[in-house]
Amino acid sequence: MTEPDLPRILCPTCSSGEFNFPSDDSAQCPHCSATFPVEKGILKLLPESPGSRSLAQIFMEWDPLIHIYEGTLWRKNPLFTYGLFGISFKEEFEEVVNAAGLSESEVILDLACGPGIYSRPLAKKLKKGSVTGLDLSLPMLKYAVSHAGNEKIDNFIAVHGNALNLPFSVDVAVRNKTP
Repeated sequence: MTEPDLPRILCPTCSSGEFNFPSDDSAQCPHCSATFPVEKGILKLLPESPGSRSLAQIFMEWDPLIHIYEGTLWRKNPLFTYGLFGISFKEEFEEVVNAAGLSESEVILDLACGPGIYSRPLAKKLKKGSVTGLDLSLPMLKYAVSHAGNEKIDNFIAVHGNALNLPFSVDVAVRNKTP
C-alpha cells in the first residue's frame, strides 16, 4: 500500500493551526504551540476527564459491552439489525459504501466510530486514502486501534474528540445511527 492521504487536523485550541496526524508521542499546533498527546495510536484532543457524562456514555466505556458490540450478540445480530433497522449489518455497510461513492483514495471521517465497526472495513477498501475514527469513548478507540493493528490496517487513525467540535477537513463523513 502507498502512503495514505491523511486528514488535515485543525487545532482545537486556536482553530487556525493545521497539522497531520503525528507518528510520535505528541502533536503540536504550528500556530499557537498547543500540544496534544498521542497514546497507543490515539490522538487525544480531549482532556483526560471530560466532565459529566451521560449514562449512555458510561455504558459505552464498559469493557464487556465494547467486546460484544460488533459481534453477533449486538450489531451483527440479525434479530437486532433486522428488528431495529430492517436491514442486516452487511447490507447496511454496503449501502454506506455505495452512498459514499468511494474511489479508493478518499480521506474519510467516521463520527462516533466506537470500536471501528465501519472504520476498519472502510480502511481496508481504500488503497491510498485513510479513515479517521473520532469518538468520545477512549476505551472504544483503544479497541478499534488494537483490532486495526491485528488486522494489519495501517490507514486507520483514531482521534479522541468531540463530534460537536470537528477539527477536520475530509472528503466523506459517516455516522453510525445505532445507539
